[in-house]
Amino acid sequence: MKDWNTPYPEIIDRWYKDVHKWKRVKNYEQSILESGPLYDFITEKFNEKLNFMKITEIHIVRNHAIQSDFIQQMEHFEYNRTELNLFNTYVSPDPQKQYLINTLKKLFIRQDVFKRTNVLLTFHGTSSALCDSIFQGGLQNLRNLDGGWFGAGIYVTPDIDYAIKSYSLKTAPNDHGEYCVLVCLCVVGITYPLTLCSDDFPEYPKEKISKYHCDWPKEKGIRNDKALNRGFDSHFIGVSYEMNYNASEFADDSTFYELVFSSNKQVLPLAVVYLSK
Repeated sequence: MKDWNTPYPEIIDRWYKDVHKWKRVKNYEQSILESGPLYDFITEKFNEKLNFMKITEIHIVRNHAIQSDFIQQMEHFEYNRTELNLFNTYVSPDPQKQYLINTLKKLFIRQDVFKRTNVLLTFHGTSSALCDSIFQGGLQNLRNLDGGWFGAGIYVTPDIDYAIKSYSLKTAPNDHGEYCVLVCLCVVGITYPLTLCSDDFPEYPKEKISKYHCDWPKEKGIRNDKALNRGFDSHFIGVSYEMNYNASEFADDSTFYELVFSSNKQVLPLAVVYLSK
């Protein structure tokens, strides 16, 4: 097992460098976050989007087993794309798909450790009751509510307001009346842009249900969870309020964006933000 004081690659260590006092909790550590690059990122996103709530506290966390899995996933993607020349390009003549790819690229964090593997910060709405288990074992692809609208996997979003409104506020608050949202570092190898087209929505416009939806095809009347598109490790979707948070008719009209990951090793929980109304 990795020593608690051994440094990780800069792309991970940069978020922890301003934290000097840690508290051990089971198999992970946590600390109150009051400054630093992650604090600045969270508060900037919050102030832009959520003036009807306030941040009560931010806890930064680290679990070295989960971090090690995350680094191994990054190294795996890097090896496949550099040494084996696999999954290096995805070019679509569809301008809607290309728009999504370009949007995703703008979210990538500048880093010098990996050349062909990209990382970004995202949010995941959850309940405070689940945080401890997530910090112990990582996000899990449980699919308790459904099998996924856009494929079976772990769902995150770059939009903090979407994560909070679509899930966090639908859960019970903790004893202090707080809701919570996770901040996660995510790694993508090659991402499939899912759009409202016949390739992804075979019955559109009659039915606005993707072929990756757990209830498609509807005539079977049974749940049938779908893997992500073959050869891709993630899906990226622009969703629209007007479409009831289904895929946007036009990618540049998207209200929010979602990412679906095939493996929990692609998602590293960094912090939990506690919020109150």
